[in-house]
Amino acid sequence: MLHLLKRLHMFARDRRGAIGVIFGLMLIPITEIAGVAIDYSNAARLNSRLKAAADAATLSAVRDIAMGVSTTTAYNKAQDVFKSDLYRTASLQNATISFNTVTQPKLYTTTGTYSAQVATYFAKIIGVPTVNLGGTSSASFKRPTYKNFFIVVDSSESMGLAATTADIAKMQANTPDTCALACHTTEIVGYQSNELYAKALGVTTRLDVVKQTLKNIFSYIQTNSASGFFRFGVYAMREKLTPLNPTRSLSTLSSDYSNLSLVVDNIGLTATMSGLYGMTYLRSSLASVLADIPTSGDGTTAATAENYVFILTDGVNDVSDGDTAYNKASVVVCPGSTHCTGPIDPTWCDAFKTANATVGVVYTTYLDVGIHYPTHVAPFASQIKPKLTSCASTGYFYEGTQGSDISNAMLTLFMQAIGNVRLSN
Repeated sequence: MLHLLKRLHMFARDRRGAIGVIFGLMLIPITEIAGVAIDYSNAARLNSRLKAAADAATLSAVRDIAMGVSTTTAYNKAQDVFKSDLYRTASLQNATISFNTVTQPKLYTTTGTYSAQVATYFAKIIGVPTVNLGGTSSASFKRPTYKNFFIVVDSSESMGLAATTADIAKMQANTPDTCALACHTTEIVGYQSNELYAKALGVTTRLDVVKQTLKNIFSYIQTNSASGFFRFGVYAMREKLTPLNPTRSLSTLSSDYSNLSLVVDNIGLTATMSGLYGMTYLRSSLASVLADIPTSGDGTTAATAENYVFILTDGVNDVSDGDTAYNKASVVVCPGSTHCTGPIDPTWCDAFKTANATVGVVYTTYLDVGIHYPTHVAPFASQIKPKLTSCASTGYFYEGTQGSDISNAMLTLFMQAIGNVRLSN
């Protein structure tokens, strides 16, 4: 008996192999904890997928509703977007989303409330067969306001200036009169057409840049579902100018952007009255555009659209023999007494502002390339930019010299006006 008790006492005091015993006892909970961690890591990954699908669906819903689609139709489409994004995520069970939209003046906010479950592999051993996922996604869409754009393109022969320094040099090197402008158009009998030289040499003129940029803008708008909110009227200085009717309306207000692009293609350099000049009658031109502008509104409907007048010009106004005092108000120099010139008078733009229209100006810098610049432009050249700046509404004046500068100035001006189409998540 004493021997047995001694053995038992020695066994109780023996610590050899304790770590193995303890590890064996702890292995089960350690394994379970690791398994639960894997389950919840998988759930977090799937929750990110679920949220991404909810974000896409909510954005789809709010955009469609803001564009006039019925709530039922928009929500059904958004449900399809949600399901489509989760199509290959079989681990998610009972994935659902519901929507609610709050409307404020010109601002729509849709909230998507989503939920789903994901089965566990290890946590179910401790009585947790699934993990619940869910959350909300919110998207806002500032509905575009209806806007009318009246685009006035200076197509006088000074806009035939080659658009880059390299092309200016090319024109001067390859024309009989070393003219850097595509002046003297094909319509002038008895004069060599520098316009044909420009085309044959592959020279891009400033007018070419303006036209291409307008078409790019139309293409950009056409790809957005908001395109119906923007209408354009395109104006150009008449090909055959008369002082009493100097502006030709090339299109009425339209949102047919494909047709508008064709209209822009038809803008050509002005044929001249005297065989020497393609003139720009800015004052009477702007006055005739004013007559076409409807009453400006808050942009809530097409009938109450906001109005914008965008003038693309080098800012020099011409006056010739036979013009009335109405046009001669701008005269600064008359070197030959038959062809007078001067800078735009910013007060000519005031009528647009009084009518609550926003006036935007892109100034295609008038460069000294010889020809008639010393006599007809140099005396007032320093006044052109300040006067055009005053003509424009605050913050709506831009300038471009080279072709890319002109294009970027135009794009910046237009995006400033239409760039309020934004989605936020």
